[in-house]
Amino acid sequence: MELPFPVLRYVAPSLTAKVIDTLPAGASVYRLKAEGDWLFVCYRGIRGWIQYKPSVVVDYIEKKPLTYGLLAEAPNDTVVIAVGEGEERHSVKISQLLPWFVPNDSIYAGFYEGLPGEDVALVIVNVLPTQTTLSVKLSFLDPESLEPREEEYLFTTEVQREENLLTIQNEEAPFQRAEFVRRGEQRGLLIRRKDGYAILWKRRL
Repeated sequence: MELPFPVLRYVAPSLTAKVIDTLPAGASVYRLKAEGDWLFVCYRGIRGWIQYKPSVVVDYIEKKPLTYGLLAEAPNDTVVIAVGEGEERHSVKISQLLPWFVPNDSIYAGFYEGLPGEDVALVIVNVLPTQTTLSVKLSFLDPESLEPREEEYLFTTEVQREENLLTIQNEEAPFQRAEFVRRGEQRGLLIRRKDGYAILWKRRL
């Protein structure tokens, strides 16, 4: 079957399951089975679950910055190290960032990546009309084997979204607050941790 619109592909038939990727419009997928409103499909050798409805390509809505968001509370001269096109490292002042508002009625998956070698390697944000989930991948050095390791955490009911600000009510999360931001055409996720701020740029799928 050919998809007339982009759809999210999940590892399990649930909106709170981990997102594999976004299948593009025009993709020809092989349908393996159905379970309720969900279809188990194979595309380019990878299997996953989809719902046959469009995943909206989200652009920002023009609004004023929140008076209680990360952009508002950080001093204007605060600098974060970010990664740009081609893994080029450069500094960005928080005053150079603008808010990026995701429409409330959208279905959206965003993949945000940090700098190589940093502990927060990847954050997947799923924004649904009734729920927001985060899947966070952490990279660290095992203190016993001294080998690099990765761990993934899925946060569902703990994530609260107000406008473009995310708050995580879970002490084990690697950060408690995040905000959707943009700089020109780039989209990103600004996170606030105990040791300061970091920005993860949106991956182009």
